[in-house]
Amino acid sequence: MKTNKITLFFNNRLVSLSILAVVFMFFSVQVFAQSVNWTGPATGGDWASAGNWSGGKTPAATDSVFIGSGNQVTLSTNAGVINNMAIQGKLVVTSSGILAIEQNRNSALLDIQGGEVDNAGSITLTQKLANINPGIALADGSANSTFKNTGTLSINMSLTGATGNCVSFKQASGGTATFVLGGTMTFTPAAAKNIFSNLLGNGQIDGTAVIGSATAYQNYRLLQVAGGHFTILPNANIEFYCGLTTGAIVMINNAGTAILASTATLTNNGTLMIHANSAVTSNAIQFSPGAFATSTLANSGTIIADGAYISAGGVISCAGTDATSYAVINNLSGGMLSATNTYGTSITTGGTTSGPALTASNTKNATVNNAGVISLNSTGRCMLFGGSLCTFNNNSGGLVTVTTAITGSSSNTGACNIYNNTGATFDFNVPVNPNVGTIVNAHYAIHNASKILFTNSGGTVTGRGTFMTGLFVPSTGTIAPGNGNGATPYGLFAINATALDFSKSTLSLKIGGNSAGVNQDQINLGTASAAVNISGTALNLTFDPVYTPANLVDSIVLIKSTSSTAPVITGNFASTSLPTGWALNYTPAVTRLIYTTPNALQNINMLNAKIYAVDNQLKVSLGNDVPADLKIMDLTGRMMIETLVKGQNNTITTDGLKGIFIVRLKTENGDYSQKISL
Repeated sequence: MKTNKITLFFNNRLVSLSILAVVFMFFSVQVFAQSVNWTGPATGGDWASAGNWSGGKTPAATDSVFIGSGNQVTLSTNAGVINNMAIQGKLVVTSSGILAIEQNRNSALLDIQGGEVDNAGSITLTQKLANINPGIALADGSANSTFKNTGTLSINMSLTGATGNCVSFKQASGGTATFVLGGTMTFTPAAAKNIFSNLLGNGQIDGTAVIGSATAYQNYRLLQVAGGHFTILPNANIEFYCGLTTGAIVMINNAGTAILASTATLTNNGTLMIHANSAVTSNAIQFSPGAFATSTLANSGTIIADGAYISAGGVISCAGTDATSYAVINNLSGGMLSATNTYGTSITTGGTTSGPALTASNTKNATVNNAGVISLNSTGRCMLFGGSLCTFNNNSGGLVTVTTAITGSSSNTGACNIYNNTGATFDFNVPVNPNVGTIVNAHYAIHNASKILFTNSGGTVTGRGTFMTGLFVPSTGTIAPGNGNGATPYGLFAINATALDFSKSTLSLKIGGNSAGVNQDQINLGTASAAVNISGTALNLTFDPVYTPANLVDSIVLIKSTSSTAPVITGNFASTSLPTGWALNYTPAVTRLIYTTPNALQNINMLNAKIYAVDNQLKVSLGNDVPADLKIMDLTGRMMIETLVKGQNNTITTDGLKGIFIVRLKTENGDYSQKISL
């Protein structure tokens, strides 16, 4: 029989061996690792006692250690190095205990199979084989699998060719896999891998950890949820500094089939903070479901992601494979989701200059449901949302704040929908000026015509900014420029629309002067092809108590058309209770509030004068035959008509005069003033 040979140099000698011998030598390094099992007492057993182990010796460097179910082992000395360990029972490493695991066998270094490890001492895990296995596996036990750290833990999986995560959750047979953070921890995953990875079943994390620092950004991923349900528990507090150049920091990326759909859910009930430096080319949180898969984030805790994210996907990216994949964000009541991107210069351009805080891909399914607080901040665009398969629902109790524009991608196949529902508030806290620093067109609230549609469906819209044509539908609810009693209480909305119907809405405006956006709220109407209807619109006015109107006349514009192509304003507000001295004035171009000093207009009518308008005429009757000087003035005090009247049935033609005017009568017996609508 012919035997295949392989030639090697060994100690400078040429040696020929059969391939079978080489294979035997290779596997002997791994297969002949000794299996050492715990045979000592079920409780109170000492790791350092040789009689507690099979073979009558304590585990050594080539040994694979097994602690079976129902056994509790205590390690309080330096146990040296072992090969790997599987635990179905419990291992307690006291403050004086030291254990090193350096793998030379193809398995997880520390495999917790429905068991528990409590470390108050020192555990060091070092990958020595180029394989896919993790440092710690919380996996496949029908009971709960747990690792608790209050001591020192070091996991190093960085061997060239290794592809393992530091900690893997794979509780496929039931129960829950739990990792409790604490003490001093050092994590070094394999290249482009994760500290934590949930593959199947229920995984959860608790405790407190700060990983990295502002001077030591980490170049690896924090968490991957590739299947199952992973939970950050209420008392968990994780802060991660990342300088990752490939892959997302937190990724939810499961995949299914047409026969068996897949779901993966990350639930945050605690606190998760992610800080990125300028090298991050991906996202803080990325949803990347495959075909027939749903990737979900459910947040009732606090998530803060900030820094410079160069990727076009920005801070939070809802991507996907095709129309069968779904990305879902449920920000629940009590939840706080804040995304801030300091990378970007323009809210109207695409690519890496846009710096969005939240994105959703065109032709993919993405849904955001908010009942908590969502804060989106960017030096470019705040939100770049996908097409008609994407929906953003701001629901009762929800508050959304954006500091720059919401935009729809120019490649969208249809407009995505944003609904501000009853009991919700959407705040456009954007700059007033078109350009602020390096931010081009900073004043936009919603940008990119026909690619996004914002419907106020019973909610409240606050803030300031410009809405491009066809992007804003008032429907029902409240439009309240400004931000209440905060640092910027007054605001101005500039709305461009094909048609605007405010008839079922409420306009809530604050008055502290007559400078739009500075000390009073205002709505400006840009180019439109149809009338703006305010018939029946409820008007709520709030006057600043320190505001004192001008002595003679104050005119405050509430709604106005801003160009020759702007729409005609039709209708009147529903009955509104106004303070003494104030009146509403309606014209096709302007709806304003006017004020004349009460003493000037409401003085005693000693002349028994009657003044009223009929068609294009002013009718004036005096109670006696004393002549009176009559002046008709506009609200700025400019005189429009002056004439002499006497006795009954005086008629003055007022052709060309429209709006609210002041009529003043002056006689030797006294004066009288009255507002009149012509």
